[in-house]
Amino acid sequence: MLRYRLDDLGAYQFEKLVQSSLKAALGLSVESWGNRADHGRDSYSRGTLRFPDPAQESAGPFVFQTKFVEGANAAGSRPARALLSSASKERDRISERIARKTWGRPAHFVFITNSLVAGALREKIRSVFRRVLPSTEIHVWAGDDVATFLIRAPR
Repeated sequence: MLRYRLDDLGAYQFEKLVQSSLKAALGLSVESWGNRADHGRDSYSRGTLRFPDPAQESAGPFVFQTKFVEGANAAGSRPARALLSSASKERDRISERIARKTWGRPAHFVFITNSLVAGALREKIRSVFRRVLPSTEIHVWAGDDVATFLIRAPR
């Protein structure tokens, strides 16, 4: 059970919440892209960030991609298939962008969803993206990770 009702937000508001939270926690060098023609980057930072370890800077670029799953946290929901499908479609778009040279390989790729994600599913999602981003550090944030972000940066 999530501490916040992220499902009530909808895709657009969830994306905006994540972007604001990233800026609050990581700084204004995190750019909000999103909407149309974002080239697979809902949020992006070219430089260094204190991420994933807040005590240590890591080199970029960083790509943050949000994926909202409708009703993901409702009683009896099974969002795994929708998440894997969404990850696979995003992987295919990344592959196309890399082939067209409109997308460089980031140092960190963060897949962020409103859904709860068990450990085995996190690994499946990571493996989907490793196929096209083998040298990129892949992070998967679930709804409970987003909730923790909100608690740490309540404003």
